[in-house]
Amino acid sequence: MANMQEREILTAIYSDLERATDYANTALREKRKKSLDRHLVRPRGDELPGRSKLLDTSIADTTESIMAILSESWDTENICDFPPMSEGDEDQADAEARALNTLFWQDNSGYLELMSAAKNALQFGSGIVKVWRDDTPYIEVRTFTDRAALAAIPEEVLIDVEEDGDLIRATFELPRQRLRFKAIEPAYWYTDPNADASDIQECAFIAERVFFTRAELADMGVPNRKIAKLPESTDESVTDGVGSSNTDVTAKFIDGQSDKGNASTYDQERVECYWVHKRMARKRNLEAGNYRFLVSHRELLLDDAVTCWPYAHGAAWLVPNRLVGLSVYDKLVMTENMRTNALRQMADNMNFINSPRVAADPAEVHFEDLIASAPGRPIRKKNSMATVDVIPVMDITSNSLSFLQYTESLRSNQAGASLDMQSGDAQSVKNISGISAELQLGPAEQMAAMVGRNLAHTLLRGAFLLAHKIVREEWQGELTFYRGGEWVQTMPSEWRQRSRLSLNLAMSPGEARRKVAALDQVIQTLLMLIQSGAANITADWNGLHKAIVDKMRLQRLDDSEGYFIDPDSQRSQEAQQNAAQAQQQPDPMAVAMLALEQFKAQDDSQKWQEELKHKYYDTNLDAEVEEARIVADGITGAATANAGGATGTTGQDQR
Repeated sequence: MANMQEREILTAIYSDLERATDYANTALREKRKKSLDRHLVRPRGDELPGRSKLLDTSIADTTESIMAILSESWDTENICDFPPMSEGDEDQADAEARALNTLFWQDNSGYLELMSAAKNALQFGSGIVKVWRDDTPYIEVRTFTDRAALAAIPEEVLIDVEEDGDLIRATFELPRQRLRFKAIEPAYWYTDPNADASDIQECAFIAERVFFTRAELADMGVPNRKIAKLPESTDESVTDGVGSSNTDVTAKFIDGQSDKGNASTYDQERVECYWVHKRMARKRNLEAGNYRFLVSHRELLLDDAVTCWPYAHGAAWLVPNRLVGLSVYDKLVMTENMRTNALRQMADNMNFINSPRVAADPAEVHFEDLIASAPGRPIRKKNSMATVDVIPVMDITSNSLSFLQYTESLRSNQAGASLDMQSGDAQSVKNISGISAELQLGPAEQMAAMVGRNLAHTLLRGAFLLAHKIVREEWQGELTFYRGGEWVQTMPSEWRQRSRLSLNLAMSPGEARRKVAALDQVIQTLLMLIQSGAANITADWNGLHKAIVDKMRLQRLDDSEGYFIDPDSQRSQEAQQNAAQAQQQPDPMAVAMLALEQFKAQDDSQKWQEELKHKYYDTNLDAEVEEARIVADGITGAATANAGGATGTTGQDQR
């Protein structure tokens, strides 16, 4: 079947682009501008001459207080883990997670980009992060004094060589690949306003407004004949044709924005372009695919097939079935207006009390003294009968303070108590353990914790799953990272597809205390089981190591894994094998001690046997003596009896 022609593709692209930008220019742009004005505490436009111009800063303060909580929650060395998907997948899942964490923290300004996207979500309802593999070569300049050293450099990477006396200055173009994370300006990002989706990968249309120089377009492979047709863009606040005046973007320029002006050279002229990601059927058989286009002023510059959209999106307060969520401005605009009015009324009331209105006859007093506001300045009378009447004003300070206190609780209910937790009283409770601290901090943390979880499970989760997919499909060669005291290599092309992800976020003080207490019990139980002989039956060293590392992370210790050796590391495995072999081979000292004990036992046995022999001899001797004595006594008795019998017979016979 025939494919769609370029004109048909452009018609479909610009139809979606015009609908998306119209929605952004009407429904979103003005709200974003008002939100930013509130965050920058700019005048609201309803100020009256001679009256208080005070402004409440609940929106700005709540945003910054939530950011303070997120800065602790997201500033962790291993922000994500992949749960194993099958038996034996533990080491591989851990390696993939460590590799992504290394790319995120060490090769990017990961923390700054995440915080920028989170603040966009709080201010405007949408936080967007772009993730892509960047293979832009690295330009390096080196200076040599020896031509032989320069000759060792491959010629294919040399761009230019300049000689200045004995010095040789060489310019290299070195190949490099990086995984890039970048927060996207919400005003430059467009989606289908009718999309019924909470996952950005489910959207059929996404566009991003970008500016490239003509030289950059040429490096990207855009034909020169098309580049020459494109007009120069001299002001980011105005777009030609499709686009917006972006008053919400120019509002970010606190000190104003100067005109960009014309570039000094043709190659540096900036051109307004759009990255368009669209799901469409380019053949007549209605088989839809994902495509990425680069367009500018109805010219198709680049055309690629892709497997996913390079964006992750997050919101602080979710709106079901919609990408764009609620902002702090949406939650607190009414409360801030109420507090601003109360502050202004209280300030005006104090001013009226301190400088009250008076009634007097200008013919009897000096009028210039009446209107003078200097404290303690007298009012001069023109005659002694002149009177000056002070118009009484009711003091509403106590009522105003009560109302402001009520709106504080209202603000906490609407957007969380993160701002209240920054107060001195709350700070003094943070380090108190026990039930009293939990009762004070627990309810106050719930809304702030919910905002952090919403952003984590939308923005962070989407970004790292997308990063895993891009690295697995596009990364060339191996990845190296540091784990458990040794360097480990992994091959991304051999990774398996993953959709499950666990986030290691620092917790609020109350949550951290509860989990640290639970981990203490786990550690004690594991030690007891291992010492009682249940090692590798109901407990092992890996579980103990994980529990200790998790506890140290919760206690905000940097490089928590550097304190202990990973049981799965090669160093630990070798030590375990040596220990097992040592247990199988007898210790020489132990053998000597055993021999000594055996010799002692044998000697004791001989002594006992000798003693037993002596006792046996003595016993026999005593028995023989006793037997001899008995025999002797018997013989003596018998002899005596015989002698007496003989004498009696003779006497009888005589009678």
